[in-house]
Amino acid sequence: MAAEKITVSWDEISSSDVDARLAEEQRATDDASEASTQPAMAGAARYDVSPSDARWWLKTPVYMAAFGLLGGLIGWAFGLLVYAGPDPVRQADKYAESYRRVVAAFDQGKIAQPQSDAALKRLRNEAGKNPYFDIAVNPALTDTERADQRAALVERDRLKQHVGDALFYSASALAIAMCLAAAESVVSRNWVGALVNASIGACVGLVGGVVVSLFVGELFESVRALGGATPSIAYDMFARAVSWGLLGLFMGMAPGAVMRNSRKILIGAAGGLVGGVLGGLVFDPVAGFTENEIVSRLIAIGAIGLLAGAGTGLIEEAAKLGWLKVTEGLIAGKQFILYRNPTFIGNSLSAHIYLFKDPQVGRRHAAIHVLPGGYEIEDLPLGSRTIVNGKPVRRARLKHGDRIKIGKTSLLFQEKNRTPGEY
Repeated sequence: MAAEKITVSWDEISSSDVDARLAEEQRATDDASEASTQPAMAGAARYDVSPSDARWWLKTPVYMAAFGLLGGLIGWAFGLLVYAGPDPVRQADKYAESYRRVVAAFDQGKIAQPQSDAALKRLRNEAGKNPYFDIAVNPALTDTERADQRAALVERDRLKQHVGDALFYSASALAIAMCLAAAESVVSRNWVGALVNASIGACVGLVGGVVVSLFVGELFESVRALGGATPSIAYDMFARAVSWGLLGLFMGMAPGAVMRNSRKILIGAAGGLVGGVLGGLVFDPVAGFTENEIVSRLIAIGAIGLLAGAGTGLIEEAAKLGWLKVTEGLIAGKQFILYRNPTFIGNSLSAHIYLFKDPQVGRRHAAIHVLPGGYEIEDLPLGSRTIVNGKPVRRARLKHGDRIKIGKTSLLFQEKNRTPGEY
């Protein structure tokens, strides 16, 4: 008997039902293949030390500190353009103090007239055409007249100083925030994401820098005035720590603003505040020790960037609740804290955890969902199967110590204050 012909119409071939059946059969084949080639991991030790642990530069506090320092150096370089010359007030105070010492030494008979004249002439030449110095050493002026003329000069230069400070604060905040915001994407080699995040971070930093610059000068003078007419260096340090702490606070918020995550914004703000305060504290002692404001500003703004980055990383480490650590793959040693809900894993540049150069990984390969009391992983219908502890899963509750395999990348899931196998 002749076999009956089977006919298939074009509509049946192009039907979505056919596509669904083919995709289902392909996934079943993948499951069987994974089960036969993937070694069982459920009974494996979950806390073995891998070579990736040696990649200290992938630890969050380390690379955040490095990128913060880079931003500080960029901000300092811009400051060289803004503050091309020394601060005339600080310079005048320095030379005026030396001038008074020479006069006092001559009056007490410790040095002769020729020595006194030569020393005073040298100081005048070094001070140059500094009106603050001229007022300070003019013997024809009374203390009241000297104070009035100095105040008038300060008021005249106030606008120029405000513009310079605004440019410096804005540029420094922009540079540091930009680098901090781009740090994680750069470490993950997501260059498009780094560019996008850097742009957003730059905007946040610029806005913060402009806002702070509007009142930081008055804030500094108000705090400094608590020390009286001639405040000590301690009051200068305190005033600068307060004003620069506010600047650091805005800079540290940039990574969280990029992620649109309030928890990370608070963590970053705390880290930035700490960095700004410590950076402000070192400015005046360094300036006094080196007698060079360029070096002082370099150390101070560099310290703000470095400490803001390190502080953000350390606080983030202390406050993290759930995270994935890459134990095998191109970015082995990198840690991803699970802030977003859901957190997408894939080879798309828009994925939150970017696994690049792996044909087995889909654009959105898997998702981590944050649920009350825990986390779940969902396998998305792209790429090869998502493997948890050696078994393919569609959606599964994650336990501390679970090992996840996506393409060529292995990840270790961890939760704070959990033991292996515990919800």
